Amino acid sequence: MKTKVILLLLLLLYFVNNIAYSKKIEIIAKVNNDIITNIDLYKEYKLYEFISKSKLNLDLQAKQRFLNSLINHQIKKSELKKYNINIKRDIIIKRVNLILKSKNSNADELKNLNLYNFFYDRVETEMKWVELIRKMFRKRLSINTKEVQNKVTENTDKNFSKQDYNNLIRLEKNKKMAVYNQTYFNEIKLNYLVNVLQK
Repeated sequence: MKTKVILLLLLLLYFVNNIAYSKKIEIIAKVNNDIITNIDLYKEYKLYEFISKSKLNLDLQAKQRFLNSLINHQIKKSELKKYNINIKRDIIIKRVNLILKSKNSNADELKNLNLYNFFYDRVETEMKWVELIRKMFRKRLSINTKEVQNKVTENTDKNFSKQDYNNLIRLEKNKKMAVYNQTYFNEIKLNYLVNVLQK
Protein backbone atom coordinates (compact mmCIF):
# COMPACT_ATOMS: atom_id res chain seq x y z
CA MET A 1 0.00 0.00 0.00
CA LYS A 2 2.78 2.43 0.95
CA THR A 3 4.60 1.61 -2.27
CA LYS A 4 1.51 2.49 -4.32
CA VAL A 5 1.10 5.82 -2.50
CA ILE A 6 4.77 6.69 -3.02
CA LEU A 7 4.56 5.70 -6.68
CA LEU A 8 1.41 7.79 -7.11
CA LEU A 9 3.10 10.80 -5.46
CA LEU A 10 6.15 10.43 -7.69
CA LEU A 11 3.97 10.28 -10.80
CA LEU A 12 2.03 13.33 -9.62
CA LEU A 13 5.27 15.23 -8.97
CA TYR A 14 6.57 14.26 -12.41
CA PHE A 15 3.32 15.40 -14.02
CA VAL A 16 3.34 18.77 -12.20
CA ASN A 17 6.97 19.40 -13.18
CA ASN A 18 6.19 18.63 -16.79
CA ILE A 19 3.33 21.12 -16.76
CA ALA A 20 5.51 23.80 -15.15
CA TYR A 21 8.21 23.33 -17.78
CA SER A 22 6.26 21.84 -20.64
CA LYS A 23 8.99 22.71 -23.11
CA LYS A 24 12.02 20.53 -23.01
CA ILE A 25 15.22 22.20 -21.89
CA GLU A 26 17.20 23.36 -24.90
CA ILE A 27 20.60 24.99 -25.11
CA ILE A 28 20.15 28.28 -26.96
CA ALA A 29 23.65 29.73 -26.55
CA LYS A 30 27.12 28.97 -25.23
CA VAL A 31 29.68 31.31 -23.73
CA ASN A 32 32.89 29.31 -23.98
CA ASN A 33 31.76 26.11 -22.20
CA ASP A 34 28.94 27.67 -20.16
CA ILE A 35 25.45 27.12 -21.48
CA ILE A 36 22.36 29.31 -21.62
CA THR A 37 19.04 27.50 -21.94
CA ASN A 38 15.52 28.39 -23.00
CA ILE A 39 14.62 28.22 -19.28
CA ASP A 40 17.18 30.96 -18.55
CA LEU A 41 15.63 33.06 -21.30
CA TYR A 42 12.14 32.49 -19.89
CA LYS A 43 13.31 33.48 -16.38
CA GLU A 44 14.97 36.61 -17.75
CA TYR A 45 11.70 37.52 -19.45
CA LYS A 46 9.59 36.84 -16.32
CA LEU A 47 12.05 38.80 -14.17
CA TYR A 48 11.79 41.75 -16.54
CA GLU A 49 8.00 41.65 -16.30
CA PHE A 50 8.19 41.40 -12.52
CA ILE A 51 10.65 44.28 -12.07
CA SER A 52 9.10 46.57 -14.68
CA LYS A 53 5.53 45.72 -13.61
CA SER A 54 4.56 45.54 -17.27
CA LYS A 55 3.71 42.88 -19.81
CA LEU A 56 5.93 42.51 -22.83
CA ASN A 57 5.32 40.71 -26.10
CA LEU A 58 8.14 38.17 -26.32
CA ASP A 59 8.87 38.74 -30.00
CA LEU A 60 12.18 38.08 -31.76
CA GLN A 61 13.60 41.51 -30.86
CA ALA A 62 12.75 41.07 -27.16
CA LYS A 63 14.21 37.54 -27.15
CA GLN A 64 17.43 38.87 -28.67
CA ARG A 65 17.65 41.63 -26.04
CA PHE A 66 17.13 39.13 -23.20
CA LEU A 67 19.62 36.71 -24.74
CA ASN A 68 22.24 39.47 -25.02
CA SER A 69 21.67 40.30 -21.37
CA LEU A 70 22.16 36.64 -20.39
CA ILE A 71 25.32 36.40 -22.51
CA ASN A 72 26.78 39.55 -20.93
CA HIS A 73 25.90 38.24 -17.47
CA GLN A 74 27.64 34.93 -18.20
CA ILE A 75 30.75 36.70 -19.49
CA LYS A 76 30.94 38.73 -16.28
CA LYS A 77 30.48 35.59 -14.14
CA SER A 78 33.21 33.79 -16.07
CA GLU A 79 35.58 36.74 -15.82
CA LEU A 80 34.96 37.12 -12.08
CA LYS A 81 36.15 33.53 -11.54
CA LYS A 82 39.67 34.76 -12.36
CA TYR A 83 39.65 37.16 -9.42
CA ASN A 84 39.07 36.81 -5.70
CA ILE A 85 36.13 39.17 -5.26
CA ASN A 86 34.00 38.37 -2.22
CA ILE A 87 30.95 40.15 -0.94
CA LYS A 88 29.19 38.97 2.20
CA ARG A 89 25.86 37.25 1.64
CA ASP A 90 24.00 39.56 4.04
CA ILE A 91 25.18 42.62 2.05
CA ILE A 92 23.90 41.05 -1.17
CA ILE A 93 20.57 40.20 0.48
CA LYS A 94 20.27 43.81 1.69
CA ARG A 95 20.84 45.04 -1.86
CA VAL A 96 18.30 42.55 -3.24
CA ASN A 97 15.74 43.70 -0.68
CA LEU A 98 16.49 47.37 -1.35
CA ILE A 99 15.95 46.88 -5.09
CA LEU A 100 12.73 44.96 -4.49
CA LYS A 101 11.49 47.60 -2.03
CA SER A 102 12.13 50.31 -4.63
CA LYS A 103 9.86 48.31 -6.96
CA ASN A 104 7.14 48.00 -4.27
CA SER A 105 7.82 44.30 -3.97
CA ASN A 106 9.54 41.80 -1.70
CA ALA A 107 11.54 38.57 -1.70
CA ASP A 108 8.49 36.38 -1.03
CA GLU A 109 6.87 37.47 -4.28
CA LEU A 110 10.01 36.52 -6.21
CA LYS A 111 10.23 33.20 -4.37
CA ASN A 112 6.60 32.43 -5.29
CA LEU A 113 7.54 32.95 -8.94
CA ASN A 114 10.62 30.75 -8.50
CA LEU A 115 12.83 33.69 -9.52
CA TYR A 116 14.56 34.63 -6.27
CA ASN A 117 17.79 32.64 -6.81
CA PHE A 118 17.94 33.84 -10.41
CA PHE A 119 17.62 37.48 -9.29
CA TYR A 120 20.04 36.99 -6.38
CA ASP A 121 22.64 35.64 -8.82
CA ARG A 122 22.19 38.70 -11.06
CA VAL A 123 22.61 41.14 -8.16
CA GLU A 124 25.59 39.26 -6.73
CA THR A 125 27.38 39.22 -10.09
CA GLU A 126 26.76 42.93 -10.69
CA MET A 127 27.97 43.84 -7.19
CA LYS A 128 31.14 41.79 -7.65
CA TRP A 129 31.66 43.26 -11.11
CA VAL A 130 31.46 46.83 -9.78
CA GLU A 131 33.94 45.91 -7.06
CA LEU A 132 36.30 44.42 -9.67
CA ILE A 133 36.16 47.60 -11.78
CA ARG A 134 36.70 49.70 -8.65
CA LYS A 135 39.81 47.68 -7.72
CA MET A 136 41.24 47.59 -11.23
CA PHE A 137 40.80 51.30 -11.92
CA ARG A 138 41.13 52.69 -8.39
CA LYS A 139 43.93 55.12 -9.28
CA ARG A 140 42.14 56.39 -12.37
CA LEU A 141 38.90 56.95 -10.46
CA SER A 142 40.33 59.72 -8.33
CA ILE A 143 38.60 63.04 -8.91
CA ASN A 144 40.36 66.36 -9.37
CA THR A 145 38.79 68.27 -6.48
CA LYS A 146 39.94 71.57 -8.01
CA GLU A 147 37.72 70.88 -11.04
CA VAL A 148 34.82 70.06 -8.74
CA GLN A 149 35.48 73.27 -6.77
CA ASN A 150 35.38 75.24 -10.04
CA LYS A 151 32.00 73.67 -10.87
CA VAL A 152 30.77 74.68 -7.42
CA THR A 153 32.06 78.23 -7.93
CA GLU A 154 30.36 78.41 -11.33
CA ASN A 155 27.10 77.39 -9.68
CA THR A 156 25.19 80.56 -8.91
CA ASP A 157 23.37 78.96 -5.97
CA LYS A 158 25.11 80.21 -2.85
CA ASN A 159 23.51 77.49 -0.73
CA PHE A 160 25.76 74.74 -2.11
CA SER A 161 26.23 72.51 0.94
CA LYS A 162 28.95 70.03 1.84
CA GLN A 163 26.45 67.29 0.97
CA ASP A 164 25.94 68.81 -2.49
CA TYR A 165 29.72 68.93 -2.92
CA ASN A 166 30.06 65.25 -1.93
CA ASN A 167 27.20 64.32 -4.26
CA LEU A 168 28.96 66.09 -7.12
CA ILE A 169 32.19 64.17 -6.42
CA ARG A 170 30.23 60.89 -6.28
CA LEU A 171 28.53 61.77 -9.59
CA GLU A 172 31.89 62.46 -11.26
CA LYS A 173 33.29 59.16 -9.94
CA ASN A 174 30.25 57.28 -11.19
CA LYS A 175 30.68 58.81 -14.66
CA LYS A 176 34.29 57.62 -14.75
CA MET A 177 33.26 54.19 -13.41
CA ALA A 178 30.68 53.82 -16.18
CA VAL A 179 33.30 54.59 -18.85
CA TYR A 180 35.89 52.16 -17.42
CA ASN A 181 33.20 49.54 -16.86
CA GLN A 182 32.02 49.62 -20.48
CA THR A 183 35.53 49.89 -21.92
CA TYR A 184 36.87 46.96 -19.90
CA PHE A 185 33.80 44.82 -20.62
CA ASN A 186 34.09 45.47 -24.37
CA GLU A 187 37.77 44.46 -24.24
CA ILE A 188 37.28 41.21 -22.33
CA LYS A 189 34.19 40.23 -24.32
CA LEU A 190 36.50 39.63 -27.29
CA ASN A 191 38.18 36.81 -25.31
CA TYR A 192 34.96 34.80 -25.06
CA LEU A 193 33.60 32.52 -27.73
CA VAL A 194 29.87 33.19 -27.92
CA ASN A 195 27.89 30.71 -29.95
CA VAL A 196 24.17 31.37 -30.40
CA LEU A 197 22.59 28.05 -31.29
CA GLN A 198 18.97 29.10 -31.48
CA LYS A 199 16.96 32.31 -31.48
